[in-house]
Amino acid sequence: MEQLLPPTALLLLVSAGMQAEDLPKAVVLLDPPWDWVLQEDSVTLKCQGAQHPEDTSTQWSHNGNLIPSQASSYFIEKAKDKDSGEYRCQTNLSMQSDAVHLEVHTGWLLLQTPKRVFQPGEPLRLRCHSWKNKPVHKVTYLQDGRGKKYFHHNSELYIPKATYKDSGSYFCRGLIGNHNQSSESVNIIIEDMRELRQREPSFKHRKYHRVLALHPHTVASFSLNGWIQSNY
Repeated sequence: MEQLLPPTALLLLVSAGMQAEDLPKAVVLLDPPWDWVLQEDSVTLKCQGAQHPEDTSTQWSHNGNLIPSQASSYFIEKAKDKDSGEYRCQTNLSMQSDAVHLEVHTGWLLLQTPKRVFQPGEPLRLRCHSWKNKPVHKVTYLQDGRGKKYFHHNSELYIPKATYKDSGSYFCRGLIGNHNQSSESVNIIIEDMRELRQREPSFKHRKYHRVLALHPHTVASFSLNGWIQSNY
């Protein structure tokens, strides 16, 4: 979807000598912070972005279609399947945000987490959520099919500092009334910082790319014999 800046923002850009790409991106936040929810859950999407005092309107889109609301928060009272998809927002002094994906699920239990990829040492939080918040007892969190934590009364699984050993496929199960229910599985990844560092470009490569950016009329190519540069 093409991004159109409001007239107020265009005037401010012209007066400040700025380009549209110089504006910071807006950010969509979920409250509560779960991107997987059950049907009939309530969800609030909040847009964070710079605004002009005279124009505090916010532009929302869902799966590329504009949403009539111009408030800084978009409230979903009872989530339905049709509410699943990608949400973006934009204020008059920000670029359009990256997409936040919301998935509405059907079932008795759902394992929720603020995100699925963590850095070592970050806190890991998992929640065994029930449809319409029905009471759940004898809750077990399982990792790769093995019990990791048991609670007689439903509680969140909280790991203050995640390690590589906490990576895996998780689900929860428990009793709702007299019936044993289980959630879908969620893959949790604790990234290996050593692998990330190995994938980073070397200093020489980063420096070389910077030189190319400063000399747009120079074409550089690499061969086994070394660097070969030629002008257009």
